Amino acid sequence: MTRYWTNQTIEAWEKAIKVGYLVGNPDFVWAEMLENYHWMMEHMKKRLSYYSGEYPIWLWTEKPDLRRSGDFNGGTRAVSLEVEITK
Repeated sequence: MTRYWTNQTIEAWEKAIKVGYLVGNPDFVWAEMLENYHWMMEHMKKRLSYYSGEYPIWLWTEKPDLRRSGDFNGGTRAVSLEVEITK
């Protein structure tokens, strides 16, 4: 089992609890990264039969520090989630 981490807003985490899973939100993708996300999503469609077009979640191989990551504006309530994936 491999461990990864993702940083999410409290709102994203609360929604994930309600629906049972976490999906990416295009509102939080930096404009300069949209083309890269769309490229990745196109390749996911080609390679993953179960993929239905949602935005991917960014994962880190080391636990990021929410105080220094730069992922959120100051004062944004956020969580760092640990994800375990079986290969």
